Amino acid sequence: MTPARASRLQLLLVLGVLVLLHFYVRPRLWGARVSPDFLLIAVMLFAMRSGPGAAAVFGFAIGLVGDALTPARFGAGALA
Repeated sequence: MTPARASRLQLLLVLGVLVLLHFYVRPRLWGARVSPDFLLIAVMLFAMRSGPGAAAVFGFAIGLVGDALTPARFGAGALA
């Protein structure tokens, strides 16, 4: 396995863990206002590792995932 491919797999693994933390651990923490936003951390990590165009698309996709898995209005997080 090449180092670039291993790096991508590690990044995908970390991003997947952050998404799971956001939807399974975050609600069990103190409260929505004081608990960390793991999806924002995932977007920031991806943006630092890739270019601005890919980061914008990833941020939009994470917004859609966040909207699909929460009872809030669909599309609000993706547009933000």
